[in-house]
Amino acid sequence: MKEDSSSIIIVDVRDTDYTSGCIPNSRHIPFDSFKTRAPFLIENISQMSKPPKRIIFHCHKSQSRGPRAAKMFQSLVAGQISGIQTCILYGGWSAWRDTFKDEPDLIEPITPS
Repeated sequence: MKEDSSSIIIVDVRDTDYTSGCIPNSRHIPFDSFKTRAPFLIENISQMSKPPKRIIFHCHKSQSRGPRAAKMFQSLVAGQISGIQTCILYGGWSAWRDTFKDEPDLIEPITPS
């Protein structure tokens, strides 16, 4: 069964390696600034009329930055928002890109600013 995408937030914490595309509708919060920007993410979630059921973190391979950001988020959100499952995208952006490379609706190109 497919989950309603509005009940999920995907947070991409890649830093300078955020160049090869992204998951559509994901939020990019570079890990280097995650600690200072996480409170804004939490505030944004708490103001939603229908908060997400799940928040998924990832970096390039979800071996370090993604899991650390998820853990940081959990400690900051504790007691503030209930009912959100914190997850880590197994294999990160690398696995997503390799799995969905032939499905253009699941990979959004990064346009330089």
